[in-house]
Amino acid sequence: MNLNFIGDVEEIKEGIEILSERLHYTVSKDGFNITVKNRGSGLKICCNENGAVIEYAEKVHFFRALGIFLDKIKKGKEFCVSEKQNFKTLGTMFDCSRNAVPTVKSVKDLLEIMSVMGFNMMMLYTEDTYEMKKHPYFGYMRGRYTYEELKELDDYAYALGIEMIPCIQTLAHLKVMLKWKSCDVPKDTNNILLADDEKTYEFIEDMITAASKPFRSNRIHIGMDEAEGLGTGEYFRRNGFKPAFDIMCKHLERVRAIAEKHNLKPMMWNDMFFKLASKINSYRDTEVEFTDDVVAQIPKNVGMVYWSYVQDKQEFYEIMFEKQKKMGSDVIFAGGIPTWGSVAVRYMVAFKVGHAALKACLKKGVKEVFVTTWGDDGSEVNVFSSLLGLQLYAEYGYQSGEVTDELLKERFYACTGEKMDDFIKMSYLDAVPDKNGIRPADWSNPAKFLLYQDLMIGFFDEHIKNYPISDYYSSMADELQTAYENAGKYKFVFSRPVALAKVLALKSDMGLKITNAYKENNIEELKRIGEVELPKLKNLVNDLRTIHREQWLKTYKPFGWEVLDNRYGGIMARIDSAIFRISQYLNGEVENLPELEEKRLGYDTAVRDENAGLGTADFYEYIITSGHTGFWR
Repeated sequence: MNLNFIGDVEEIKEGIEILSERLHYTVSKDGFNITVKNRGSGLKICCNENGAVIEYAEKVHFFRALGIFLDKIKKGKEFCVSEKQNFKTLGTMFDCSRNAVPTVKSVKDLLEIMSVMGFNMMMLYTEDTYEMKKHPYFGYMRGRYTYEELKELDDYAYALGIEMIPCIQTLAHLKVMLKWKSCDVPKDTNNILLADDEKTYEFIEDMITAASKPFRSNRIHIGMDEAEGLGTGEYFRRNGFKPAFDIMCKHLERVRAIAEKHNLKPMMWNDMFFKLASKINSYRDTEVEFTDDVVAQIPKNVGMVYWSYVQDKQEFYEIMFEKQKKMGSDVIFAGGIPTWGSVAVRYMVAFKVGHAALKACLKKGVKEVFVTTWGDDGSEVNVFSSLLGLQLYAEYGYQSGEVTDELLKERFYACTGEKMDDFIKMSYLDAVPDKNGIRPADWSNPAKFLLYQDLMIGFFDEHIKNYPISDYYSSMADELQTAYENAGKYKFVFSRPVALAKVLALKSDMGLKITNAYKENNIEELKRIGEVELPKLKNLVNDLRTIHREQWLKTYKPFGWEVLDNRYGGIMARIDSAIFRISQYLNGEVENLPELEEKRLGYDTAVRDENAGLGTADFYEYIITSGHTGFWR
């Protein structure tokens, strides 16, 4: 479509040019007239056959309005739409620290999508994946961003009306960096910086300076979450016992002062204050109380981010938001799209939790909201799989009425060109329906543990023995293949789920088949499995690996792929060993196979509920063996 923009276009000119390819329009003086007015609040689009008027308050409002205009005009030239932004800050946070670091091109793609959806803030969560030239091992071989890359992204975001805020860690979650001796940073434990040491604060100032310098924003996220064990390592040896709450407050005051020295307004995850004030040391303790004495110790002028990704009751959030206000801080809320803990995005959880949390945000007048997409020990889930979850948060950010599935379908297609139902199908890899055909909205992750579990040990065989799991994944492969064929720009997102479903259709119950054939002394079946089924499975795993590699390199920097290459290689090596062991037994080289003799007990640490999913086991190293014992440092 040819468009002619007139009026208040100077500050949005670059963004208009950026989005032209994505939204399929060209700019021409002979085009359909759009009069642009920078005024009022929120956005308004009115259109008739003579032209359109778009009014906007923030730059990003214009780009959301432009997307709405281009969608509506396909259905007729007479319409008027107005929206107001429900949250002052509507943002995203993408994990760039757990194995997968999106390329500059990928982040730009995300920024474009965000602007059309109406987000006005982005964070890239970087523990050590930003450049500190004084510390060459900081982010070494991790795909860290250079100053120039981050500056380029900030400029791009600015053109689209999005504020990029640095997001780092200044206490815990620094294990990867702290392993390097050359970093020469005092540490309390192998994951936590040493509080009350001047060298620590010199290093933190270097971090804050390096992380904030590429960005226009005067805000910074300083992390400080999940600092379990604070004060119990080197700090204890130097200072004896001191309450973790006192250490936390003193450390935060030092970091706050450093941030303010650089004209930055800090925010932090607030879970440690909730845990330390709770009688049961829980972040989800609805009985927690912040006394006047406790509140007086917490440094002021620090934004407090309440995060929750699992609670699915609106009342819970309402209670906890009130608790935070009593702590002396306005609520900044961070929700999540579950891209971690499995090899598939889990939209059943994202919707159930997201609706509850966002309704509470609206009811309690929360003004700052952002949504996170965390990685994990492998980051197998592609970041673009989360786009539908972004749409949910975007619509809560602007709609005055209920956010229905029908609305989400319409808006998601308008913003991405993709179908909501197809994106949800990716989550069905984990949301295996129960005997009544009901899909659980829980944290079950069979796609992960069935992919990685060992064929000859079968930790999870007990979980699936009475379920037609192979047939289920075979049908999922067909459904996902159809979704892949119907997809548009983000077709590549479906390629790995299709290949994964094909692997699981064969591998999911292969361990049971091997064990049953062995115990029944079914020699012909064992021979068929060893000579036909297992070689076929190995080829499918290798297909999955190469497809996943292509998807990874399209989205991320190459660093981190080595982890998954080794995992896929491990699966294939164990298939070879299964073939070898079966052959040994069939040839009479061994009298029995002890690994198949031992009774299958199920995975004892997995969360299991017969009325819900098939179980949960988050970490690769515990899925593949019962012999994982860690290592000495």
